[in-house]
Amino acid sequence: MCGILVSSGLHRSFHHRLLKSLRRRGPDEIGFWSDERVQMAHARLSIIGLDERGTEPMENDTHVLIYNGEIYNFNAIADRLRADGVPVPASNDAEVLLHAWSRWGASVLTELHGFWSFVVYDKQRGTLTLARDQFGIKPLYYWKSGDAVCIASMIRTIIDCVPQAQALDYEALSEYCRYQFTFGDKTFLKDVRKVEPGHTVEIDLTTGRVTARCYEDILAGQPDRRDISPAWIDSSAKPAGWALFFVAGSPHPNPRSCAMKTKSAVVLALLLLALPGVAAAQHSGGGSAPPSTNAPAEARQFDFLIGQWELDVKPKVSSLAAMIQVFALNMTFDIGLKLISFHLIVLAVFLLAPDASRFSDFFLRNRPTGASVQPQLFMTEKANRLALILQLVFGLYLVGMYAYINVRFWEVGGGGKPLSPLYGVWNVEELAIDGQVRAPDLNDYDRRWRRVIFDAPSAVTFQRTDDSFARFGVTVDSQSRTLALTKGNSKTWKASFSFERPSLDQLVLEGEMDGHKIRTQLRLLDSDTFRLLNSTFRWVRPHDQN
Repeated sequence: MCGILVSSGLHRSFHHRLLKSLRRRGPDEIGFWSDERVQMAHARLSIIGLDERGTEPMENDTHVLIYNGEIYNFNAIADRLRADGVPVPASNDAEVLLHAWSRWGASVLTELHGFWSFVVYDKQRGTLTLARDQFGIKPLYYWKSGDAVCIASMIRTIIDCVPQAQALDYEALSEYCRYQFTFGDKTFLKDVRKVEPGHTVEIDLTTGRVTARCYEDILAGQPDRRDISPAWIDSSAKPAGWALFFVAGSPHPNPRSCAMKTKSAVVLALLLLALPGVAAAQHSGGGSAPPSTNAPAEARQFDFLIGQWELDVKPKVSSLAAMIQVFALNMTFDIGLKLISFHLIVLAVFLLAPDASRFSDFFLRNRPTGASVQPQLFMTEKANRLALILQLVFGLYLVGMYAYINVRFWEVGGGGKPLSPLYGVWNVEELAIDGQVRAPDLNDYDRRWRRVIFDAPSAVTFQRTDDSFARFGVTVDSQSRTLALTKGNSKTWKASFSFERPSLDQLVLEGEMDGHKIRTQLRLLDSDTFRLLNSTFRWVRPHDQN
């Protein structure tokens, strides 16, 4: 993963600070190239060709290349170049790509195996050619206004170079809200375009002309493409069995990996089993009415498939897959929520129940099916309206009930609960029993104290040297500086202490417990020493902090 930045005609200084947002893409090295028209900068992540021969931008007699990606068959391309009389050291894929472009131009793109985005500057013709792989794995964006051009791997970098390019494209935002992607070359910014997968964009720096071409469309229909048939659906659905075999046949000692593979396999299996049938339904004319003719061409082409999956099937399948993962985690980590998570799985299955016949077609009968149709609960409109009102009332009841439960939890056991006047964790520095000071491990079992913990106003906990705990009820009188301890439901057992606080972090307890005179000196443990309280946020917490 590398970072690309190219500019022309910006009339501003071109320096390394403009690469700030790209350095996370390429932390190993930065390189610059410029002439009187074009400035190029590259942030490199070294993968192939780790020495200085892989430094970019890379130049030969006719072209300058700035590249991001990986070409798997660059050695085979290098062999073809040598057979044509072009000497290529082939120390890295970028060097091979530069010479291949100079030799064959854009026709080489269909011969490349891998993923990439790059910009080629033709020094003789004065053009910039932007190219992106067929799947669009590597990003590439550009902005153009008049004779000014800015190209980068990230939109953030373009904004840093061209602050005026921040106007939003509301049509693109609307498309993303509906389909989770934008059509064509649109981005969220009106003046910033993306290079589409399988496309090249040529910018003529002399005339200002921008020409976009599709060099390969992997989704386009082929002349010899087979019609959708039950046999095709069956062959397309078979990979789902391999997804399930991936879980059943490859045990892993890490429970997290097992649970994640379970979720991935369920989602993959449902996708592979469901989508061929949906495609067959679309092919045969089944399903819902076609989308509006005012929608973009790509929207009309994919509205059936994406709309049905995103709005109807996907939420239900995702709920089922997510709860299977939670249930697997509960089982593998022996968490006491197995019954609740299983109930949620049953609820997810209940949501999928109206589509039972459709899934039966997918899983068992190898038949195409139409679009999902959500049936009405009742036959009359009045009954359905009343059911909707009851659902809303019940939903408001649930929201209010859980809000009340959370507020009470905050007040009783959360950050809003009352605290003891002696709140804190106190280390035992000295303990004397019947006037004799002894090490804690030489005392009898109930008074081998390591720490005294005051949390809630009515409870105190003694931590023993073996890390077991003795819990007592307590009444703290701050006026008379006394503690009265009780043990469970016993009405006869009592202990009482007086306390002094020579300083905020020192506490002295003196009194009687079980017929013994006890005096102990305590020191408050600094809360900053607790790692979970002062550690920064992490997505995955280290094992020693779990």
